[in-house]
Amino acid sequence: MADVDYVLGTHDAEIARLGMQHRVWRSRAIDAWQRAGIQQGQTVVDLGAGPGFASLDLAAIVGGSGRVIAVERSERLLSVLTQAACSRSLRQIEPVLADVVTTDLGTEVADGLWCRWVLCFVTDPTAAMNHFAAALNPNGVAVFHEYIDYRTWRLAPRSKRLAWVNRSGSG
Repeated sequence: MADVDYVLGTHDAEIARLGMQHRVWRSRAIDAWQRAGIQQGQTVVDLGAGPGFASLDLAAIVGGSGRVIAVERSERLLSVLTQAACSRSLRQIEPVLADVVTTDLGTEVADGLWCRWVLCFVTDPTAAMNHFAAALNPNGVAVFHEYIDYRTWRLAPRSKRLAWVNRSGSG
């Protein structure tokens, strides 16, 4: 999978930024997972897992009897996750190199799905959602943390390179 089409890249500085972003939103994510009933022994799919910060937290929740399927299309980011999981002896994390738009995730393989800031970047959100829905068990839960309306999005500090964001007059 090509890493060059990631908007913000897959280099070390971006991985550090993603780590900081996860720490900022971590308590909200954990609260959402708890309210959704994600618990020990379950199988959860982390969609667009990136370097795996959420996957590591989910692994702690589902425990050794559970499973986290970390789906990521960047080999670079998936290798960061794999190294972190190995260093923590988290065998319940299964890294999967795949694109959520084009990859069938299986049928009824998961008790829960976690998706943060993925659908706003994919080429075909409907195709991705169809794969997600098929992967969930009948009583499964999906937790999304997504940008829905880019008119409300702001970049700080402003960037000429990303000026397209401000063309709608919203930024």
